[in-house]
Amino acid sequence: MGELVTSMVIGPLVHMVKEKASSYLLEQYKVMEGMEVQHKILKRKLPAILDVISDAEKQASEHREGAKAWLEELKAVAYEANEVFDEFKYEALRREAKKNGHYTKLGIDAVKLFPTHNRVVFRYKMGRKLCRIVQNIEVLVAEMNAFGFKFEPQSIESKEWRLTDSDIFDPMNIASRSRDEDKKLLVSILLSQASNVKLAVLPIVGMGGLGKTTLAKLIYNEPEIQNHFQLMIWFWQLQDLQVLRLDGFHGLQYLCSIGQNSEIPSTFPKLKELKLTNLKSFNRWWEINERQEKLDFPQLEKLVIKGCGELTSLPTSDSNMSEPALPALKELELCDLNQFERWQAAEGTQDKPPTFPNLENISIVKCPELTSLPEAPKLSVLDIGNGSEQMLLCIPRYMASLSTLRLQHEGEETTPLTERFLIEWVDGKDNQNREYPLPVMKLVGFNVFFRSGAQALWACFAQLKDLVIISCDGLIHWPEREFQSLVALRTLVIQRCSKLKGFSPQALEQSTSGREILLPRLESLSIHECESLVEIFNAPPSLKEMDIDDNPKLESIFGQQRHGPAGPCSDNIVSAVALEPSSPAGDRFSPPESLESHSGELPSLVQLNLHHCKSLASLQDSPQAYSSLQQLIINECPALKVLPTCLRQQLPSLKRKYLDAHHEGLFLV
Repeated sequence: MGELVTSMVIGPLVHMVKEKASSYLLEQYKVMEGMEVQHKILKRKLPAILDVISDAEKQASEHREGAKAWLEELKAVAYEANEVFDEFKYEALRREAKKNGHYTKLGIDAVKLFPTHNRVVFRYKMGRKLCRIVQNIEVLVAEMNAFGFKFEPQSIESKEWRLTDSDIFDPMNIASRSRDEDKKLLVSILLSQASNVKLAVLPIVGMGGLGKTTLAKLIYNEPEIQNHFQLMIWFWQLQDLQVLRLDGFHGLQYLCSIGQNSEIPSTFPKLKELKLTNLKSFNRWWEINERQEKLDFPQLEKLVIKGCGELTSLPTSDSNMSEPALPALKELELCDLNQFERWQAAEGTQDKPPTFPNLENISIVKCPELTSLPEAPKLSVLDIGNGSEQMLLCIPRYMASLSTLRLQHEGEETTPLTERFLIEWVDGKDNQNREYPLPVMKLVGFNVFFRSGAQALWACFAQLKDLVIISCDGLIHWPEREFQSLVALRTLVIQRCSKLKGFSPQALEQSTSGREILLPRLESLSIHECESLVEIFNAPPSLKEMDIDDNPKLESIFGQQRHGPAGPCSDNIVSAVALEPSSPAGDRFSPPESLESHSGELPSLVQLNLHHCKSLASLQDSPQAYSSLQQLIINECPALKVLPTCLRQQLPSLKRKYLDAHHEGLFLV
């Protein structure tokens, strides 16, 4: 049998050498320059050997030792010749790449002191190898003639044409059919060694892209294999993987797979980021859920899980809870997890180490079954969306370390928060510290802060510096009493609060002079898309930036108006000339008969941006109102037909101004 296998290998091997020796690349790029004589000898001798090799194989099969030895020597020479002509082909391809400019594109076409590709050295080295092969071939040809090998014509085999049926284009079948023979061979080997007590390893080796993983999956899913082996595990060992993102694998039920008796310290020892999104069937981390596994992700820093509706918990550390499950985790995001109810498969006791010792940023959105927050002593950013009341009651214990708090609620509040929430938040502070040190807070649809009785809650945030309020329909009037507590606030952003109108009726009864200044340290004010807003609260003199956008009913941006004596520049306003737009109708605009001065001045105002405020008809007219102004933008404010004289006087000194085409000619007259 061994002789037959040897003879079957030699014929194709010699034919391969013949084909390589006849390659057009060798002639085109002159890689065999100086070796033409040896090249011609090989091209003559190799076909002669192929003519009689069938007779030599036949005699070897009849146990003629001379023919057998001759074939063995021919095989050795053919292997050596095959490697030599591979070197010739590589040199030809290198010269082709250089000729086509690929060297220049790769940045390696530079002058070198010691060239790596010297043609003289190459010719000398390869000439010696080729001469040795030619000498061996000539000896073999002489022995061939001595043995009297004869030419035997081979029968022409019928060609096996490729399949042309429609299944070849089926992406589900093409992989299976292309590797069918390999699959059958490996399946038979596995089944034949199934009774062997020793571990059998069948390596599948090959360059990338040949379908090694596809073949392994075909074997794994083979019915014969599944019926024969009771325990089957598809196990990844990705030792150097740092980022893993899985999206839309609806059939994936678990991430890691390992045997009952196996102990592997970490499946992903270097993983830094793990993102799992839209995995509808993903319900556990390990194939065997009852087993308490060792730590899986020792270096994981960012974990994002979205749309995995069947998952109930995060990975467990071990059965004794002696180690944190994710010791390096810094950022955690959970979103749309309908069944997620606990932080680990087996919750630890109070005397155990924190669950997440290094966690800094956590976002929990739409996890209705989750009623608690994890132990995280370094937590600085907390984002909760549509959280349960039990979860929200846990927030005060993190206030000492938080730098940013975001509270969101989408849709209608089916079960409004009770008074217990306010009481717990107010009483949850340290008795020695009456104020939370929180600097940044964002409220999105979170209306509990604007209900009656919330004034005490706002008093807890006296150190707040940045406040963002978005889509809070509970905000109807300016919360003057609540704002009185925010003495450190620097930035206020209000967006899409559709029911916000302005001052309450009680506030309108008070005189402007008797009202306290709200937000005394406020520097930036942004109000966008508040469709019912009529007036803005009295901004403090510290305000530097005002950005007002898409408030169609807004009439005043400088607080409540009051009648009084005209300001220092009122005489200039009354004497303003009539303004004529460039419309075909020839309509003329005349200045109003009288203008009202506004309470409060903004001597620190640097930027004033007004966009899409259809009802805004006038601006503050006071020499101090715009004394520091450097930027003015007015866009799509059709009712604002005249600029105050004091503001017009500032226009030439502005660093940046934009007045849209509808207004620019009017304002600069």
